[in-house]
Amino acid sequence: MTALPKPLPRGPKPRKPISRGKRPKGSRTSNHRKERKAKGKDCAAAWSLFIRTRAGFRCELLGHDFDGYFHGKCGGVLQGMHAFPKGAYPHVKYAVWNGFSGCKGIHRYLTNREVTWHRWLRKQWGEALYEERYRQALMQGTHDFPEILRALRSALAALPAGTAEQTGSIGESSEGDGPSGCAGRVAGGGRG
Repeated sequence: MTALPKPLPRGPKPRKPISRGKRPKGSRTSNHRKERKAKGKDCAAAWSLFIRTRAGFRCELLGHDFDGYFHGKCGGVLQGMHAFPKGAYPHVKYAVWNGFSGCKGIHRYLTNREVTWHRWLRKQWGEALYEERYRQALMQGTHDFPEILRALRSALAALPAGTAEQTGSIGESSEGDGPSGCAGRVAGGGRG
């Protein structure tokens, strides 16, 4: 039996290219991202406060039937809920028509039942309005955070006096019995 010849030795490894796409940490770009993220959080908190204040700090979905699930008792803190989820439809994340005030329990329930939620929206808004808003939700674009924040603050200030009487600072909680027995504990801003 003859011995197999040894393979030729490998040449030197090629050098790795120098990474030119990343900037060092703390650079101008990274600071810009942090500022933009902070402005987005401010807008989310203002949006949530507006939605909850507009509803008089009550669960708007109390007493509604969601395909056999009757929402008769609220559970958890009050949150601003998006009709079209903010992750899937970021263009309408801060649109005031895209928000409902709901307790944590119903928010969690409907987040995991998208078909049920959209069927209910079609019934509440009507087919034509639902389709128009769905087309708006599919649009692409960027957010002008200072303009959004200014618009939300002016809309909050323009709410009727009776609606805003319970308004506290973001994160402050208050208890109160609603007309149908809904105790709406106020959540901190920006969830949805």
